[in-house]
Amino acid sequence: MNDERFAADLAEFDRQSKLAPKLYSPVVQIMKKFKYEEQQMRFDNLYATQDTLVFKAFLGHIRATGVEEFLDIGSRLNSMIFFAQFARCHYLEVRPPAVSIDRVKFVKGQAQALPFADGRFKVITSLHAVEHFGLGRYGDTIDFEGDIKGLREIKRCLSDDGVAFISVPIHKPACARTQFHEQRIYSLPNLREMIDDADLKIEVLQIIPTVTAEVKAYLNENPETSPEDILELLMPKATAVAIVIVRPK
Repeated sequence: MNDERFAADLAEFDRQSKLAPKLYSPVVQIMKKFKYEEQQMRFDNLYATQDTLVFKAFLGHIRATGVEEFLDIGSRLNSMIFFAQFARCHYLEVRPPAVSIDRVKFVKGQAQALPFADGRFKVITSLHAVEHFGLGRYGDTIDFEGDIKGLREIKRCLSDDGVAFISVPIHKPACARTQFHEQRIYSLPNLREMIDDADLKIEVLQIIPTVTAEVKAYLNENPETSPEDILELLMPKATAVAIVIVRPK
């Protein structure tokens, strides 16, 4: 079916090219690389919702406190470029890109040993990154305790009145696991214990579940559903994100 459609599309493209009065890109290469996407455009609801919710909280904090800079550890660069328009970003990366981006300063390093003085930052962000610390997926050093060490470093580099915005994948306890060279998936008890062991306290906790028709309908009818109960709604292969806003104890 795809081959037939490709041939028909190519014939139509060729027909139109012969009728076009001008070719603005005159070299035509025939490529057959991707399958046709019959479904709707792909959209990652978890990332989009995470970034939106954290940005709103981040911006409110920046405006309320007048903080002019922040440290990010491992979040998606395209998101942090946007955040950086409101406060300068020190972007920690194991493999910093050889580019220059306005209001973003790239810093080579790893979360388990942040190259900053104690109490250096009033705001730190780390979105969908803690679960990767020490697993080697992004060229970082293998460290079984990379996640807790990273959180302790976040605590060390936060000022006494500082705040950190963190997100990780989350599931019910029976589905929590470590996937070597990939990620860790936490349960709420795991996450709460790890944050407590890092000498941090949770100020805000929010769960973003995979959106299915059933989950959406249930949550619309039961808006006060607890984080634990939200996770119990998930199928084993589904995913969710926990957003936590934490401060030093």
